Amino acid sequence: AEIRVAMNPAPGVLFVFAQAGPDTWTPVNKITPSTGTTGDQFGSSVSFSDEGLLVGAPGTDGARGGAYFFVNSSGQWTEVLRLDPGAEENSGAGTAVALTGDHAFLGAPGGLQDLASFNQPAPAQPGVVYVFAEDANGGLVLTQRLTGPEGDGSDRFGSSLLVTEETLFVGAPGRNGSRGVVRRFTRASNE
Repeated sequence: AEIRVAMNPAPGVLFVFAQAGPDTWTPVNKITPSTGTTGDQFGSSVSFSDEGLLVGAPGTDGARGGAYFFVNSSGQWTEVLRLDPGAEENSGAGTAVALTGDHAFLGAPGGLQDLASFNQPAPAQPGVVYVFAEDANGGLVLTQRLTGPEGDGSDRFGSSLLVTEETLFVGAPGRNGSRGVVRRFTRASNE
């Protein structure tokens, strides 16, 4: 079983630093969510692209989770939308996030706040990845829900994400007796 202890139950904050010299970084922005509450875990994961900044908040809404999308204008980060996949309670959407081109991905490995009793098996945590795509109005809408081929047990599919323009890699550290696997998805096919 995985045990997660909240060291700081505040909603979370993201600090942006700029390089001020060869070995010096200076804080230039402090980003907070518009709807942050205690335990949201805002900032648990971050992905940056030319389009903006995607920040995970897996503890929001009963640990259903979600993410916030920000754009930068003249050095100021502005929240433009919140991604809410409508996940199940304790799924932790936003534990991992990835952003590329016109797509955003939210990993929801499950298991947030699900603690097994002593000498009892951990609850099932198969995991899922939510795929959002840009719509005609420039917003992001949920278009797909990816799962691992087996999709059972404690795979924790969606614990980590890496995306390129055409390929998404999804970590499932609980698969194969906790030896883990990485699944690869492409736009044209799911592998």
